[in-house]
Amino acid sequence: MDHTHTTVVPATGADRLSKLSIIGYGAGDAANNLAFTTATMFLLVYYTDVAGISAAAAGTLLLVVRVFDAFADILAGRIVDKTYSKRFGKFRPFIMFGSVPLLLLSVATFSVPQIGETGMLLYAALGLAYSLVNIPYGSLAGAMTQDAGERAKLASARSIGAMVVGAALGIFVAPLIVPGADLQATFTFMTLGFVVVGTALYLFTAFTAKERVTRDVQHVTMKQSFATLKGNRPLLMLCLSSFVFLTGMLALSTVQLYYLRDVLHALPLYAVVSIVQIVISLGLAAFMPKIVRRWGKRTGSRRRTSSGSASRVCSSPSSGWCW
Repeated sequence: MDHTHTTVVPATGADRLSKLSIIGYGAGDAANNLAFTTATMFLLVYYTDVAGISAAAAGTLLLVVRVFDAFADILAGRIVDKTYSKRFGKFRPFIMFGSVPLLLLSVATFSVPQIGETGMLLYAALGLAYSLVNIPYGSLAGAMTQDAGERAKLASARSIGAMVVGAALGIFVAPLIVPGADLQATFTFMTLGFVVVGTALYLFTAFTAKERVTRDVQHVTMKQSFATLKGNRPLLMLCLSSFVFLTGMLALSTVQLYYLRDVLHALPLYAVVSIVQIVISLGLAAFMPKIVRRWGKRTGSRRRTSSGSASRVCSSPSSGWCW
């Protein structure tokens, strides 16, 4: 069997990123998850406990919207490909001008009794708005530096930003989701507060994470994209593995609250689970740049995914490894 070794060249002065730009980039995913993780963790329980929708109907709605999101991502990607601003670059305009509509849609999504049942369709609009911000945000890393090690730092900062928000929601918000509580007021005040905090974080990202790498991007048709995917087995495997990983992660995040509250009757454990996950993730993020420099991006990605999955399994209350 052939063993390949990837040699990563250290970052030069032109490729090296400042600490401020790395922190600024991480702030962007913290802002993303004020909308995304809030919906993932709490929207189903909001539909069942506040809007009064059956779990089957709410779950079906979320499934349909997830399918729609797959096409929304493609649409958003093509819009990004065709957009360029001489003043702000290719990706930052979406972060700057798409952030407020995204966060306001998050407020509206958690306002079904005030808007009416048709307000549930706003979740689909939220998914599209999220794609129009998150896809250019993810692409921004490649426009900031070409160095693999520096990009690994950005990936770590992004993971930390997302995990801090997820942990904060688990520690401070999840324990409030108890029978008899005024959940509508809780979600309204929370999402309104996120509009202010999220906008500040997005602007911080836009003004600190500058695009320094420019490329000539060819315009590729949808047919050519699918042909490339079909003929590129590593890319196809990457897409499939990402799909499986994200499906499992989102499913676990959605049902975790129900499991702790209604099965174990131990909702306070949600905070403990969140603390365990963030400790593991922070430890992994600290070593990821070194892993990428030592073994390359492919091995680093495998180790990161495996460790991320292990952290979720080990921090599950039903896992004998922890409890």
